[in-house]
Amino acid sequence: MAVAIAAVLLGLGAVDLLAARRELHLTALDESARDIYMAAQSALTGLKVRGLIGGLGGAAADAEGEILYFESGGPEAEALLPPGSILEDGHYIVEYMPGPGTVYAVLYAEDRETLDAWGLECPTGRRERLGAGIEVGFYGGKEVHWPEVSPMPRPGIEVENGEELKVTVFGDFSSVEPSGGVRVKLTFEGAESGGTRELDVTRELSGGMELEYTAVLDSLREGENFYSIFGPEFTPGEDVTVRVTAYTEDGSRLPTSTAATVNSLFAYKDEDGTAYIACGRHLQNLSAQVSHIGGIPGARQICPIDFAAGGGGERPGWAEVYPEGSGYMALRPIEIESGDFTYDGGGLGIRNMREEPGAAGDSSGQSSPGAGWSLKISTSSTPPYWGRTSPAG
Repeated sequence: MAVAIAAVLLGLGAVDLLAARRELHLTALDESARDIYMAAQSALTGLKVRGLIGGLGGAAADAEGEILYFESGGPEAEALLPPGSILEDGHYIVEYMPGPGTVYAVLYAEDRETLDAWGLECPTGRRERLGAGIEVGFYGGKEVHWPEVSPMPRPGIEVENGEELKVTVFGDFSSVEPSGGVRVKLTFEGAESGGTRELDVTRELSGGMELEYTAVLDSLREGENFYSIFGPEFTPGEDVTVRVTAYTEDGSRLPTSTAATVNSLFAYKDEDGTAYIACGRHLQNLSAQVSHIGGIPGARQICPIDFAAGGGGERPGWAEVYPEGSGYMALRPIEIESGDFTYDGGGLGIRNMREEPGAAGDSSGQSSPGAGWSLKISTSSTPPYWGRTSPAG
């Protein structure tokens, strides 16, 4: 009798031991799924901040709303979770929501056959998987209670397209928990060249988490023109979109951004490529020797230009921005070798323009050296028309 009872007890102990081993194994699989979940969430947050989240895979048939997925071994997984980003060497499926940029759930198995056998139809309940002997780890899904994620305070941007081209970005992020790691960046994208540049301005945040930062994109000061700043990957004279983005390193806030588009050298250019001139810098940028501008069909003046006039503080004039000695910087000679280029002065006038020594001039369509013009266009057809100008005062 004692032998029979011992046998029963031993049998029960073996069953309990087997169940414990299965539970421990499933726990390890769930933890692997959780590790992949965290790594994928970090990567998705990075894509969301850069606006590159897009679609990484197919749609989950049983998902609520827009939930997509991708599998290990595919190009999407290689891009998002490259070798070394996770320690697990098994196989996984990641379901994610591209809208908020969050991972919905992860399924993980040590071998491909097991994962393929169940796929997205795999039960997610732990007891159900244990009871059926399903060796697939799971983390996420409806069991995860998502906290409400608030957006970052939206940063602002102002563009000053005058005697210098400047953008000022600003924002107040004092309401954001500092532990989240507030970050602010500027991105620049050329409309024609497709060139991109990124500038982290987080270091410009004040102790009170306020930001005001000004970047010069084009100036006539030595080494500060658009080409010198952005290099050959951008095209001088193209439109540039400037975007300021605020986000948190830990993804605790949704990123926000504000963008503005401005021409890099002129007031703007029309569809035909004609440059519109509203100040001295725009005029000077017609010189390829100064701005590295390529060929343009013509230019049209849209504002009177007075090199000696002040800008009233908000928009400083030429003389304020480029002082030189007791006066102000002279306009460098502009020579355009083109038989097709035309300049329409619109009768608006250019006043108080100092010319560099040796520059030829023209004041009203007639040859008049020294009359205040440093702009000379050599054409093979008709003489250029400048509009009315007056000599330097």
